[in-house]
Amino acid sequence: FLMTLKKKMISKYLKTYFILLFGLIFGLISIYFFGDRALDNEWSRMVYNLEKHNILSSRTINGELIPNIFMPPLYPFFLFSIKKLTFGENFYIPAVLSIQLFFYLLSGVILEKILRILIDKNFAKIGMIVFMLFPLNIYSVGQISSVNLNLFLMLIFIYSFVQIYRTNYKIYILPFSISGSLLMLLRGEFFIIYFFSLFYLLLKKKTF
Repeated sequence: FLMTLKKKMISKYLKTYFILLFGLIFGLISIYFFGDRALDNEWSRMVYNLEKHNILSSRTINGELIPNIFMPPLYPFFLFSIKKLTFGENFYIPAVLSIQLFFYLLSGVILEKILRILIDKNFAKIGMIVFMLFPLNIYSVGQISSVNLNLFLMLIFIYSFVQIYRTNYKIYILPFSISGSLLMLLRGEFFIIYFFSLFYLLLKKKTF
């Protein structure tokens, strides 16, 4: 019995590792052949102004920097933080893309967990494979864009929401709150989704 259980566990994790390995290979190919080599003009100006003037801005009027009031600040600060932590321009963009590659791989694992809970383990593996091989997901790894980070945080939010709804474990409130807060800083309209999610959880709590 123990040997059978051990074989099943090894088989389970090997499948996940192989999927992640293929995801890693495709992600590296995307970075090498299609990846950005520098920040575009808008991101570059915002990071520069954060670094030199401590203001989130990409434009000037009469020589004065104008704050980007309607620009969600998370991704510019994400880029700025990595720049502060890396040594030299040569390591900056590779560091950003490497972190995005990590988010992409971790997103696949989180999606597999969500599908395993909501449907079944076989569908979860298929869903993970489709996600890891979806061209837009692979391409976004190599792009200086908030798409990759947005997807990663959204999956954390959904996983936490599902776990709170199913188990009512308070431990999931922390990732639910953190991912929700960060998503509001990444996509301004996300507060609507966050509000309805909280309302749904409170309604469920009252019902039961």
